[in-house]
Amino acid sequence: MEYNFGEKVERLLNENGKTKKSLYDHLKMTANGFDGMLKNNSISAVRLAQIADFFGMPILYFYGTDSAQSDIVEDFGDQVTRRMAQNIEEIKHLFEEELRVKNQQIAGLQRTVDALVGKFEGDTDQPTSNYEAAQENAKRAYLQLGLALVDAPRQLAPKRPIVASK
Repeated sequence: MEYNFGEKVERLLNENGKTKKSLYDHLKMTANGFDGMLKNNSISAVRLAQIADFFGMPILYFYGTDSAQSDIVEDFGDQVTRRMAQNIEEIKHLFEEELRVKNQQIAGLQRTVDALVGKFEGDTDQPTSNYEAAQENAKRAYLQLGLALVDAPRQLAPKRPIVASK
């Protein structure tokens, strides 16, 4: 099937009241190059898209598609758009589920960290720093083992040995 792009471009120029000069300026072409392209009917796909954009027309106009073919193309485009929207929704739900699982994991890890530094629920004597929390945990551990600490803050320093009480 042969397409006469030049005829259609001429028709659009007349219908829209535009000049050839304005079109070849838009295409960044010379007058001779533009006229030769139309005369030889040798318009590249990129140029055709630029011309369609200049006139605000769909590219299908230049191929002389009838309305039935146009409807098929639109139906296909609608199908693609609909399928993409479904895929995006599926991905969104997967990410939301992944985020929910990660938040649960983070909460569990936070509870573990809190337990390790001595922050139990209902504990009113909360240490004010991580160092104090470590001291308190060490004291509890020694007491549970039946060991007494002599001067507990110094005892945590490795300079003096731990002395068991009698």
